[in-house]
Amino acid sequence: MRHLSSGRFRESRGLWSFPKVQNQRDIRLRRAGKLEPDRRRSELIPAPRPAYLNGHPMQFPALILAVLAVALPAAAAPVPDFNREIRPILSDNCFRCHGPDEHDRKGGQNGLRLDTRAGATADLGGGGFAIVPGKVEKSELLDRLVTTDDEELMPPRKTGKTLSPREIELLRRWIAGGAPYAEHWSYVPPRRPELPAAPADRAWAGPIDRLLLPRIVAAGLRPQPEADRLTLARRVALDLTGLPPAPEEVAVFVADAAPDAYARFVDRQLAKPAFGEHWARLWLDLARYADSKGYADDQPRSIWRYRDYVIDAFNRNLPYDRFTVEQLAGDLLPEPTEDQIFATGFHRNTMNNTEGGTDDEEFRVAAVIDRVNTTMAVWMGTSIACAQCHTHKYDPLTHKEYFGLYALFNQSADADRSDEAPVREFFTAAQQRARGAAEAEIARLVAAMRATAPMRADAARAWAQAFPAELDWQPVQAARVMAGGKAVAAAADGTVLVPPAQAAKTVTVAWTPAEALTALRLESVPRADLPGGGAGGAADGSFLVSRVRIGIKPSQPAREARYVRIELPGRNRTLALAEVQVWHGTENLAPGGTATQSSVADGAVAARATDGRTDGNPDRGSVSTTAPGDNPWWELDLGKTAALDRVVLWGRTGLEPTAGGLKVSLLDAQRATVWEQTSREAPRPKKELKLGDPVDVKIARTSADFAQAEFDETYVGADMEPKSPNRKKPGATKRGWGVAGAAARGHRLTLEPEKPLRLQPGESLVVTVQSGGGDGGELRSFRLAGTSAPRAGEHLRLPADVLAALRTGPAERSPAQAARLLDHYVREVAPESARDRARVAAQQKELDDMPVQTSPIMRELPPERRRKTQIHLRGNFLALGEEVGPGVPAVFPPLPADKPADRLALARWLMAPENPLTARVHANRLWEAIFGLGLVRTTEEFGSQGEPPSHPELLDWLAVELRESGWDTKHFLKLLVMSAAYRQEARVAPAALEIDPENRLLARGPRVRHTAEMIRDQALAVSGLLSLKGGGPSVRPFQPVSGLNAAFGGALDWKPSTGEDRLRRGLYTEWRRSSPYPSMAAFDAPNREVCTLRRNRSNTPLQALVTLNDPVYIEAAQALGRRMAALPGGPEEQIRAGFRLVLLRPPATNETAPLVALYRNARDAYAAAPAQAALFAGQGEAQNPPAGAAEAAAWTAVANVLLNLDETLMKR
Repeated sequence: MRHLSSGRFRESRGLWSFPKVQNQRDIRLRRAGKLEPDRRRSELIPAPRPAYLNGHPMQFPALILAVLAVALPAAAAPVPDFNREIRPILSDNCFRCHGPDEHDRKGGQNGLRLDTRAGATADLGGGGFAIVPGKVEKSELLDRLVTTDDEELMPPRKTGKTLSPREIELLRRWIAGGAPYAEHWSYVPPRRPELPAAPADRAWAGPIDRLLLPRIVAAGLRPQPEADRLTLARRVALDLTGLPPAPEEVAVFVADAAPDAYARFVDRQLAKPAFGEHWARLWLDLARYADSKGYADDQPRSIWRYRDYVIDAFNRNLPYDRFTVEQLAGDLLPEPTEDQIFATGFHRNTMNNTEGGTDDEEFRVAAVIDRVNTTMAVWMGTSIACAQCHTHKYDPLTHKEYFGLYALFNQSADADRSDEAPVREFFTAAQQRARGAAEAEIARLVAAMRATAPMRADAARAWAQAFPAELDWQPVQAARVMAGGKAVAAAADGTVLVPPAQAAKTVTVAWTPAEALTALRLESVPRADLPGGGAGGAADGSFLVSRVRIGIKPSQPAREARYVRIELPGRNRTLALAEVQVWHGTENLAPGGTATQSSVADGAVAARATDGRTDGNPDRGSVSTTAPGDNPWWELDLGKTAALDRVVLWGRTGLEPTAGGLKVSLLDAQRATVWEQTSREAPRPKKELKLGDPVDVKIARTSADFAQAEFDETYVGADMEPKSPNRKKPGATKRGWGVAGAAARGHRLTLEPEKPLRLQPGESLVVTVQSGGGDGGELRSFRLAGTSAPRAGEHLRLPADVLAALRTGPAERSPAQAARLLDHYVREVAPESARDRARVAAQQKELDDMPVQTSPIMRELPPERRRKTQIHLRGNFLALGEEVGPGVPAVFPPLPADKPADRLALARWLMAPENPLTARVHANRLWEAIFGLGLVRTTEEFGSQGEPPSHPELLDWLAVELRESGWDTKHFLKLLVMSAAYRQEARVAPAALEIDPENRLLARGPRVRHTAEMIRDQALAVSGLLSLKGGGPSVRPFQPVSGLNAAFGGALDWKPSTGEDRLRRGLYTEWRRSSPYPSMAAFDAPNREVCTLRRNRSNTPLQALVTLNDPVYIEAAQALGRRMAALPGGPEEQIRAGFRLVLLRPPATNETAPLVALYRNARDAYAAAPAQAALFAGQGEAQNPPAGAAEAAAWTAVANVLLNLDETLMKR
């Protein structure tokens, strides 16, 4: 590295060096404007080297003019404003290498900083200073901007950045004026500014207009007059509700002569349910709401309950501060309501990767990072994502501070699981009504049964006297006990103690009971010599039993059979088999048989499963497959009876492998079942069933006297996990019987077989107990007991208080116990109540079978499971640095010191009055939605890389007004639409267009294209098709068939919804991240994989193709055409009426004539092509047009034009 001589900065420190010129004094004189022009040319530009300005070669005259522009001072020119004029120059061109990030800063921690005054004015060695306030000739900053030396030029040419002569002059004037720095404007809390004097035009006397008008006048512009009432009605209705107003309400408004007519019209729009739907759309972009999980699989997600919360919140005018707190931390509020819990779905809209083989922790971390980035973007207008890997290059946000925010979100219970836990259960409004009716019917029937109690008292006492209060449990005398592959001896009382050396996850007990068993019981037997004095192998003596199987081992290892039948029970199932092998000793008999199946899909016949090829790839022609259907089957006829000893199933592989739960049956020549087994495990790639192995017994009911809350013991006897959510045992997410917390006591798990176990001669009973694993210890000490009591099932189903009363003698029973026995008898036992009991059972079954809805929510981890947060070095979650506690960036006010640092504290911090950004960001967002462009154009960025506000005083006034109004959204929006600036005509003169092409000054009314949802909703509304049904699951309107599949998921095409659901507002359309609804994507609707703060507003030919040809728009045109055709009068009157339906205003003559001509030409053309006419007029709701096909098609063509007018698709 070259070290520079005196008078230059050291390059080894990554700092700037002086330009290579012959006379440093002349450079300083040039900057000060004191060097004669002829001397500048001869001494400052040594020939013959080419000259450069900002890295671009220039001709000498051009360079002289540029230098003169920089050098000559402007008389009495004010010092440039740092935030508005200087910071953007430095941020765009300098901060990346000379900004906050000490890791990437040239020279490292001690390198030149231009983002702070201290750094910019520091002595950097050799007597050089980048900036010397007030002394241009001593400030080396400008040298590097105008040097002719490529090596010294700043910014370097390779960056592609240049400074214009105007920007260089601004820097010179700023340094000459003392180089005043200022805190970034957005980090200073807003204060309500003084309003300019009220203008003579009283229409512009409101606070918004008074803050806009001076800039309009200063630019030489004049405000436009107020738009007519028809225009205003359409504009404000679309802006506030997303729908055009009904002609009837517009007529009332136009006829209303009262001074407050417009204000009352606005109030009516704000009160419509459509208001919440329209504004929810904007928020759902921010919340990245979607009906799918994202990534390659993009599986469906049910989170529409959160969407409905947002709609309702806007309609209720929920204050923005409460709206914020409920979404970020509703679950942490004291006694939160259902709505507040569902509100936390805001941060459960993160993507979830369900693809097999992925690391759940990696994608959990990705979700937490997304929550940090989204929160700061939505509420603070701050792009903080780069601080995930390093300190922010432009704003004062450090890498460590990023992970302070990360720590606030790092304690949520979700962990990228496929079940999306935690979720909240709920029933839809329709379900709640149905449940209410069923519960009322149950209450009526129970009351009717209880009314008979006095006449059933004697029968109840007789029943109680005869009912066995105890069951006779007999210990099992095992013939064989195996643990860890070795035999274990059982004690005389049947207790099995598994030695430590043989502690295993699976223990089998075999014996032959003397009588038919009606129930089995697994008893834990605590021992003082086991850990914790319990019965398990865990340190506290606990255990976890995950599975208990009961099987009957046949007396012979083979069965005589002719037919092999395989079934897959269930609705809409597909049975796919690569190969079925049926063995007699070493001979596979299957190829010699005849195979059939319930149906055939794509030529995949049954014989493929006996062709001797076990390849499960369906593309290689060796897999039999049924068409989707109920209970599909495959069957093999061996042609004769044979002794079979095993059946081997080979499954289909790939994206849709063969399912588990296959029922395999052997039938004799008379088709009587001789052997049957259900293989819960799917063939991956194969499953072998040995006929000599125990045949599983179906367990009807499993219960325990004690069980851990997080495990569901009722599934221990079944090959399935609890449904999520678990309605019968909330919070139990896994199958298992655990006793943690009460391990020192003996406990019992009871299993009831579906029917009594009666063994044939030579058969034996085998019980397999699986325990231990990652969730708990092995069961080390236990015994089995059985009962043959015929009423065992009834006994075990008795409620505990009823059983306790039965065990109490009649004389000792309390009146309450006697009453309880009588009530149980009349409700559950009395023969006279059988009919009512059956009706209660039917109603209860309806309640139990009613599908529960779920929605993902936020929930904090319990204290003992809280995660430690560490810095991710360079953003790598596997490379961890120092531990970080929860906190916020130091540039902002701190979190409250007297409250726990959690999501609730963060939410309240965001809405605190001292927070400088939240009110500004939200006010700007609402302004942008109404006027088309934010006061801060960069809605997503209020930091150094964002644009400063066009009207800073107005933005601050609005922010304070929003906050001091109690964060009242409807008040704020009414304030905007009541302003004179909003109510102006939208027409623009060429001169005004040249001065202000984007309407930043608001000298005319807003005119921008509608959003994707508004365009679709408006077409359906004016055509009369739109359904106003609100809330509920997302719907599927028509979309073109693509024939595509997600990378590892299902088909992207869908079956359209029926009835009014396919005609609902775009807000309710199912939103798939991998394949957004095509017609809305064409109009810039995002896929919502991440937060979208500002939609693009493009203008492409594809959009015209959508509105002209998409079936939804064609159907709307057909319906609008029918409306026009049904109106009175001739074609001209009907077209004028149709024009008013779409745009509210009457058409001019030069607008009507072309439409009348189109109608007549189209009618004549379609009359000559009746098939095409019928097709064009006969889709969707227009199956039976009232007029002839040619006329209906002509009206459809006219309507199609009206729906595609520029004015239709724009705010006017």
